[in-house]
Amino acid sequence: MLLLTLNGLLKMFLVPIESFHIPDWEKWKPRILSELKGGSTLATISSSGRTSFDDMESDFYDNNKRGVLPDYYYVVKEALEPILDEFQEDYPIPLRIINMWYQATRSGKMHGVHNHGPIGVSAVMYVDFDPTIHKPTTFYSPFPDYINGEVQEFTPEVKEGDIVFFPSFVHHCQDPNESDKQRVVVSMNFAGKGQGMLREPEPLTISRGPV
Repeated sequence: MLLLTLNGLLKMFLVPIESFHIPDWEKWKPRILSELKGGSTLATISSSGRTSFDDMESDFYDNNKRGVLPDYYYVVKEALEPILDEFQEDYPIPLRIINMWYQATRSGKMHGVHNHGPIGVSAVMYVDFDPTIHKPTTFYSPFPDYINGEVQEFTPEVKEGDIVFFPSFVHHCQDPNESDKQRVVVSMNFAGKGQGMLREPEPLTISRGPV
């Protein structure tokens, strides 16, 4: 058995989070928003996972019911291509997007505390986001503070066009959007080889819009 002599403060466990800004965001934003408005049936989900009419608008259940990734998957994937190449350098196995959905909130709508499962990586991309009135995602530590026993919170500073990657098991939420200005994000889960994923949509159905 190998014994190590420790000197000073060491961090025994690490919860990673990475943030990137999408290049040429001014070009991608209108293309992505046009796909969201034209390609999905709006459904509502509550923080407990039940259907609701007062929490948020999302195509999450539509996509999973059909077993297909949304039409805007290709546009988002194209916008993220240089970022995914860089992010892959920090992940030990090949990653692929296994599902994707958007969330839109306004007038007090929110998304309560939840996680995306025990393994893999998730991401939230801020598509229509005004940092002067909208709040970023809040993350919660998976273990309590060892000094006071309290759960620690972390809210990254983000701007529109940013994407934040985090371990899927980390609990997080979106506080109520009290403004009348819509807040839109696209979320996605990544998994390694061998894990299931929704089918990719038929590329011919995609409306690419102006480049």
